[in-house]
Amino acid sequence: MKIFIYAENLKIEADIKQKEELLKEVKNLDEQIKVRLRITTSILKGILLGNRNNDQEQLESIKLNEIALQNANKEFINLLPQNELKGEDLNYNSYKGIKISQRKDNRYQARVPLNGTRKSIYGNTRKECYEKLKVFLSTNKIKIERKITFYEYWDFWYKNYKEPFMKENTLKNYRSVFKNQIKPNFEDKDIKKVSALDLNLLLKKLPNCRMKEYASQYLAEVFKQAYKDRKIPFDFWEDIRKYHHKREEGTALTIEQRKILIEKTKEIKHGKIFLFYLYTGARPGEGLAITPNDIEENFIHIPGTKTDGSDRYIPKFTQVKELLKDVDLSHKTIFNISEVTLKRERKALCKLCGFDFLTKDLRTTFATMCAEKGIAPRIIAKWLGHTTTNTTNKYYIKVLDSYEKEQIKLIDTNFDSTKSD
Repeated sequence: MKIFIYAENLKIEADIKQKEELLKEVKNLDEQIKVRLRITTSILKGILLGNRNNDQEQLESIKLNEIALQNANKEFINLLPQNELKGEDLNYNSYKGIKISQRKDNRYQARVPLNGTRKSIYGNTRKECYEKLKVFLSTNKIKIERKITFYEYWDFWYKNYKEPFMKENTLKNYRSVFKNQIKPNFEDKDIKKVSALDLNLLLKKLPNCRMKEYASQYLAEVFKQAYKDRKIPFDFWEDIRKYHHKREEGTALTIEQRKILIEKTKEIKHGKIFLFYLYTGARPGEGLAITPNDIEENFIHIPGTKTDGSDRYIPKFTQVKELLKDVDLSHKTIFNISEVTLKRERKALCKLCGFDFLTKDLRTTFATMCAEKGIAPRIIAKWLGHTTTNTTNKYYIKVLDSYEKEQIKLIDTNFDSTKSD
C-alpha cells in the first residue's frame, strides 16, 4: 500500500521504502496500521534527535513536519474501507457508529439504543469509554444497525430490484434521472429521516413535467420497496405527488411524403435503416440493436428495448426482404450505425426530402399504413410491441385526410349498391 508522508525539506525516501517492504509482510489490516504508526514515530524521534543541537528556526520546521506526518496518518486511516475496520476507531471517537462525546464534567459518554430507550456508558477517558462500550455491546449481544442513507439504498435497490430484470435502455433512464435530476436537488441523509414533504419539494425543483413524472414514479418505487425491506418506519410512498406529462403524439407521413422519403434514402449512406423503420415500425433503439442472428427466413426478431412485451417477432415483409438483400451481415449489428450517426443522417435526409420528420414518426407511419390496409388493431399492436390496442390507437394510428376521403367514397358506393331496383 502506497504511503504518503508530507515532510518538507527532508529526504526520507529510504525510510518510505523500508516501511512499504515491512507492511507487505503484514497481512492483518489492524497490524498494518500499528506498524505504520510505530515506524512513523521512530522517524520523528530520529529527526528530533538528529537536530537537537540546531537552532530554534530548524526545530520549528521539524515541529511542522511532525504535525504534517500526524495529519498524513489521519488521512491514511480515513482512506481505509470502513467495512474492513470492523467498527474500530483508532482515535476512540466512535465504535460501530456509536459516537463517544465529552461531557461538561470532562467525562466521556456513549449512548446505546436499547429497547426503545438509550443506555449511557461512561468513562474517565475516551479510551476507557470506548473499551466499556465494546464490552457492553459484546456482553449483551446488541446488534447496532448501521444507518443507511437514501443514496446508498437507491444504489442497493437499483442493483437488486431493477438491474437484473430491466432492459438496458430503461436502466439508462433510471441512472440518468437519479444522476441529473434527483442527486443535484436532494442532499443525502439517513433514509429513515426522509419524508414525503422532502420528496415533493424535490420534485417541485425539477425542470419539466416529463422529468417530474419519471422521478415521482421512481421515488415511489424506491420507498415502497424500502418499507417492505423495513428500512423506513412509515409507508408514505402514496403521499409522493404523481405527475403526468402530456405525451406528444407521433406524426404520420403523408402518402406523397412516403414516396419522396423512399426515393431520397438512396442518396445517403445509411438510408436503408430509415426504410427498415418505415416497413417494420421498430423503435429507434430497436433498429440500432438488430443483429444478423435476429434475421430469420420469414420473421425478424425485434429485441425490445422497453419491456418484456416489446421483445417480439414480426413478419419479414416483402419490402424488408428486398432492403436486407444487400446489407452486410458481417458486423455486430446489421446496420452498423451509432445513435449519433443516426441523428446526423436523419437531418441530412430531411434536407433532401424538403420536410422535417423524427425517426419515431416512421413508426407512427407504419402503424397508419397498416390501418390503411385494413390490418386489425390487435395485430398492429402486436407488431409494434404494445400489450393493448389503447396506445396503438391513441398515439400511432393516424387517419390521413386523403385516405379518409377514399374510404368515404367506398362506403358511399356500397350504400348506393344496396338500393332496391
